[in-house]
Amino acid sequence: LVLHAFWGGRVLRPLAVALQAAWRRRHGAWIDVAVDDDALAVTAPAGTRARELFALVDPAQLETLLREGLGTTGFLGARFREAAGTALQLPRQGFGRRTPLWFTRQRAKQLLDRVARLPEFPLVVEAWRSALADHFDLPRLAELLAEVRSGKIAIHEAATLVPSPFAADIAWQRVNALMYEDDAPAGAAAAPSAGLLRELVHAGSLRPRVPRAVADAFRRKAQRLWPGYAPAGPRELLDWLRERLVVPLAEWDELLAAAARAADRGPDELLGEIAGKIAAVTPPGAAEPRFVAALEALPRIAAAAGWDRRAIGLTPLAAGTDAAALRRTLGRLAGAADPAVAAGGADPLADLLADLLRCLGPVAPAALAEPLALDGAALRDALESLEAAGRAVVDAVTDDATEPQLCDADDLERLLRIARAARRPSFAPLPLARLPGFIASWQGVAAAVAVAPGLDAVLEQLAGLPLPAALWESDVLPVRLPGYDPARLDALLAAGEAEWFGAGEKRIAFAPGGERELFVEGEGGGDAARERLLALFPDLLGRYPLEALAQRAGVSTAEATRRLWALAWDGLATTDGFAAVRAGLASGFAPAEPAPFAPRRLRFGTWRATRAFGGLWSPLFPPEPAADALERDERDRERARVLLHRYGVVFREQTLREAPWLSWGRLFRALRLLELSGEAVSGQFFEGIPGAQFALSEALEALRAGAGAQASFFVSAADPAAPCGLGLSGLPEALPRRLAANHAAFARGRLVAASERRGRALALFAGPEDEAARAVVLDLLRFLAGQRVARPAVVVETIDGAPAAASPWAAALHAAFHATRDGGALRLVRRA
Repeated sequence: LVLHAFWGGRVLRPLAVALQAAWRRRHGAWIDVAVDDDALAVTAPAGTRARELFALVDPAQLETLLREGLGTTGFLGARFREAAGTALQLPRQGFGRRTPLWFTRQRAKQLLDRVARLPEFPLVVEAWRSALADHFDLPRLAELLAEVRSGKIAIHEAATLVPSPFAADIAWQRVNALMYEDDAPAGAAAAPSAGLLRELVHAGSLRPRVPRAVADAFRRKAQRLWPGYAPAGPRELLDWLRERLVVPLAEWDELLAAAARAADRGPDELLGEIAGKIAAVTPPGAAEPRFVAALEALPRIAAAAGWDRRAIGLTPLAAGTDAAALRRTLGRLAGAADPAVAAGGADPLADLLADLLRCLGPVAPAALAEPLALDGAALRDALESLEAAGRAVVDAVTDDATEPQLCDADDLERLLRIARAARRPSFAPLPLARLPGFIASWQGVAAAVAVAPGLDAVLEQLAGLPLPAALWESDVLPVRLPGYDPARLDALLAAGEAEWFGAGEKRIAFAPGGERELFVEGEGGGDAARERLLALFPDLLGRYPLEALAQRAGVSTAEATRRLWALAWDGLATTDGFAAVRAGLASGFAPAEPAPFAPRRLRFGTWRATRAFGGLWSPLFPPEPAADALERDERDRERARVLLHRYGVVFREQTLREAPWLSWGRLFRALRLLELSGEAVSGQFFEGIPGAQFALSEALEALRAGAGAQASFFVSAADPAAPCGLGLSGLPEALPRRLAANHAAFARGRLVAASERRGRALALFAGPEDEAARAVVLDLLRFLAGQRVARPAVVVETIDGAPAAASPWAAALHAAFHATRDGGALRLVRRA
């Protein structure tokens, strides 16, 4: 249901939120609402009327509905992050150093979690004020809703067979949003505690034990005791104490020594700059200091542990520091802090222990109680609260544990991932000569592939790959799909399951239906592109034959054809089939006029063959750029998945063949993120490749199983499966140049033939007595002969630099083909 109301985004966006909240009040479930500046698209049960939706939103309850709908959204979180940044409450890296957006966002989330229960907290108030006043026009919305209720603004309903221009645009936005959603179910079912993670992390019977060495390494890294992790300087050490909250004395000695080494300064010199801001703390009732903390963290610790701050003992950590001055500083900090804020939440002790637990790994519960001098009952209640909330696990975690241990739930998930990676058997890198066979088998080119993939699967694997237009149906698709039928490609394009788009002069790429935006690098729509399209197309939503476009633009079909191909190479136009491309290939994509003296029928055929008559043409408007850094990261991760799916093993030299939006520099970070999330692994899988290599786990298993080691196949040198042009030492030096007319043939994993100019010049690296080599060479020549439709033949001029007729291979060629001599060349015609 699309509601058209030309009210502007500052009115329609709060209306969308209010509709969702009101529907949830009435029906107990959320509805899906997409919004534009002129319309709302509402996914509601069949039969829902516009009047019913407007009746749900009472103008008097507008602000209440917005508070219900916005409370847990990223929109409000972004407003809170802006307010916190303006108030200088989000620590930065320092002058001249950039703070990553994701880091600032995480800090803002943590801060919001702490103060969300305090509705009068200034930053919360400012976030709500910014959302409701700066970004929404609520008085205007209330006025308009009141006029709808009174009938001053009329509601007209219409059922249409095709979307209106406004509806089509907002529907496209919704499809585009759904296209990049993950697999998380909607509503409460998406809560992590209800999924496999809870079943694994919180169920000891299913969970494997974590090796003690892995847990110790994790703990030392989390506590910044691992080499290379230590704070480097006084300021960084103070920031770490603020975040760590409580550092037991034994850990403090090791941390200080590590920080001194990292800063290349003595411990006393390091402490001298921050001595007035930190202290060794003696809890009330304790006889000696138990931990080190930053003074500004003590009000929260005292409030959570129920201490009388006047009974806290403070011991200076550097010579010359006045203990009385430390106490005065603590008094000022404690007096300025709101006790509720200092405590940190509804269950302050549980929240404090949860923060301490994040840097400990699996530990005995006493490791939390001892520094804070907690009694058993208080500790037990707090731990029960953490366990009930799913924030901690109490169980035997490490492989040497004999008693229950305490571990943060998120840390335990990380430990399980690390332990799994540590158990992965090592992989000895393979010689680079194995690479061609592996990629050929991975892409279904090698003859050893048991089941040929479907055309849709092939196009999905090669999605976004720009290749010369002629190469797709002459070489790339036929070698992957024996008996390739062009009609199948036309059917896929007509059904919308795939689409082609231009990627440069006479270069074409394919994309699964509706996913072109992932493979197009753009700066947004652009007025210039819109004007070029509207100069030829009546509108940007339809499909039109060539004659209609020429008539509408008032130009000849030849001129319309030229304009269409110019738009196509810029990625701005496509057809619902491939016939136009085939016709363009036949004419060089340049319409020509037949000779006037030619027969009429011949003139008409020549004239028609040079026009883009095949199929219906439709515009491809440039995609909008990513809205923010998170959306850019998600797009780059999807692109990285495309590369991994294409090659199995990805490295820098492979991406040099790809389009700019799939370049190594752009996607390296995304590949690293996929590695950290467990979707890919990194390592050295092939020798002789400088830099990082990333692989899918399925590809790694295929390598272990020897995939492609004995592969026999041939490919065009410009095919993505060909190793030509990689420039890596370890690959055969005799590989042909990376040109579409050149081919390479491999037999049982070794290069046996290099063909140039579609077979005219052959370099053969095995004799005709080699059965495997002879079979693949003859298959290559049959394939090249079959590419000529009018005369299915191939002319071999030279073999190994000598006339083909005098080559030792001549007898084998005469036996396999109808061979005739043309001077020193052999003309080979396929036998029936």
